[in-house]
Amino acid sequence: MRDGIDVINCYSKGKTELGRLLTNFAHTPFILGDVSFESVEGWWYWRNVKAVEFLKLYGFAAKKLGKELMAGGLPPTREELKAVYMAKLEGNPKLKAMLLESVLPFDHYYDYDGKIQQTKWRWTGQLWNEIRDELKTM
Repeated sequence: MRDGIDVINCYSKGKTELGRLLTNFAHTPFILGDVSFESVEGWWYWRNVKAVEFLKLYGFAAKKLGKELMAGGLPPTREELKAVYMAKLEGNPKLKAMLLESVLPFDHYYDYDGKIQQTKWRWTGQLWNEIRDELKTM
């Protein structure tokens, strides 16, 4: 599995710009309903805690604060995430164009100096594959 050759790794340390932008950590502002977010990661924790701090956070800062404030919380449903990912694309036209131009399958794994480690977050890549397929048929 070679990032950018066999797959696009949706990972903050991925080798492709598209893969790095598709991560929940990426600074990709969007609006969902009437609320503005700087990242999917910020939304992820905001949905459980409703702390306004999350509206302006992205990357590890959002995750760090989320871990400090949350004592659990339910993960979002696939339908919720799909709506958030679509809002992310609408808020970032360049990202949407890049997604639609891509052809490689998406995945999510960690790459530690060439040592690949699968994660429990593989569904992220699978959901991006599904969204791209749907958008290409519209």
